[in-house]
Amino acid sequence: MQPFDDLTRFLFYKKKEINFVARAIKTAVFSKAHEKGFSVYKSTDICHDRVWSLARRDVVPAMAKQNRPLIGRFDLEARHYLDSGLQIEADNKPFRHHNIHGMPIPSTEIARNLSRRQLMVNNSRLHLIEDNPSWAKYSVIKTV
Repeated sequence: MQPFDDLTRFLFYKKKEINFVARAIKTAVFSKAHEKGFSVYKSTDICHDRVWSLARRDVVPAMAKQNRPLIGRFDLEARHYLDSGLQIEADNKPFRHHNIHGMPIPSTEIARNLSRRQLMVNNSRLHLIEDNPSWAKYSVIKTV
């Protein structure tokens, strides 16, 4: 993993994680503990359609059981996770998959912790399916 590699997190509908007016993720994305790791995919050097196809193949089927459609994703360079004291573990199960460990972002001071989260939000790039209708085909799994 290189510091400038993009890591993509797929987003399913949660009002507390996305500010739809500002078109940005919220700090709440980085506020919860993830025992098995915060799931991301290395998306460096692949096109948008390929990134979305990873979601359709690997993530959407699992979330369909919870009746939560894919609504978007955000990309963030690996260095921002590392600079916040988090660890990145490659497991490649499925291919390109990584887990981020150490959430919520560690800090001894609440203000410092929030500041780190805000820096990550500011450096993320949000891609909502509603902003590009051609991506909608990746958001649901059609059952026969």
